[in-house]
Amino acid sequence: MSQTYEPYQVRREGNAPISFDGKILFEEDTYYFNGSNQARWFEAKIYETKTGKFVAEWIYHTNWQGESDRFFCEIVDTDKAAREELKSFSPQDLEKIGFPDRPQYTDRQANLFRHLKRMWDHIISEALEDMPERI
Repeated sequence: MSQTYEPYQVRREGNAPISFDGKILFEEDTYYFNGSNQARWFEAKIYETKTGKFVAEWIYHTNWQGESDRFFCEIVDTDKAAREELKSFSPQDLEKIGFPDRPQYTDRQANLFRHLKRMWDHIISEALEDMPERI
């Protein structure tokens, strides 16, 4: 990961973006190319700012018609708190994604959220591996 401080701007849904000088401590995404392009995936980063704060950023990307990318970030005091912010997110927190709220789509929606949770769990596992807890 980056060892020098660089300028970054991070988008936040429903709020102004934040900008800071920082370095990336962790970076992972679940995008893959397997035949046709994947329709939905996650991206996550943890930054350390030059001022000593930490930024946890996560993005839900979608190419699915009628859905929009979603941008989240939290500013915290420690790298452990940044990891906890990522861990606290659940794909089921995303509103208005997937199938219509109708009985015939219940199973398909549940399968979608199980798939998204597996992708998110991969990111969390990678975050914890790259940033081991200090004891």
